[in-house]
Amino acid sequence: RLTGRYNYSRAAEELHDPLILERGCEYVTAHYPFRSALPWIKDNNLLNICLTKGFDECCYRINGGWNG
Repeated sequence: RLTGRYNYSRAAEELHDPLILERGCEYVTAHYPFRSALPWIKDNNLLNICLTKGFDECCYRINGGWNG
């Protein structure tokens, strides 16, 4: 799930859908439940981190470790 205006802005830009910013969370959940994460994954080099440093480092990058 997306949080923060910047992440919503990046998703709207990447997915070419301004309604993401206009309608927010419910719209994103209904139309882009997984694809909305792609800009964050790209911007934070997450795939490379997961492939080269492993699961623990991937979890740490996403949410600070084993929190939540």
